[in-house]
Amino acid sequence: MIKKKLEKGTAFALLPLNPHTMDSKDKKGKQDSLRVDSNDPNEVAYLHRQFPDKHKQTIVDAIKVAGPMRENIMRYLEGKA
Repeated sequence: MIKKKLEKGTAFALLPLNPHTMDSKDKKGKQDSLRVDSNDPNEVAYLHRQFPDKHKQTIVDAIKVAGPMRENIMRYLEGKA
């Protein structure tokens, strides 16, 4: 549960955490391999190894433009998007 302040002078509300919106690094699966987190240096480094001619910041920018889906990022970096 997390606490969220509603308005000034009111009590805190307890909201349940949604496990579907949280990324657990210890659980690997198909959904994890389909997405890229631009804040994870290991995932950016992995893409950089696949595209060594691209600067790491270019890869981070590609993730922001193309979205988190690995397939879209690959297409964008290959110039096909």
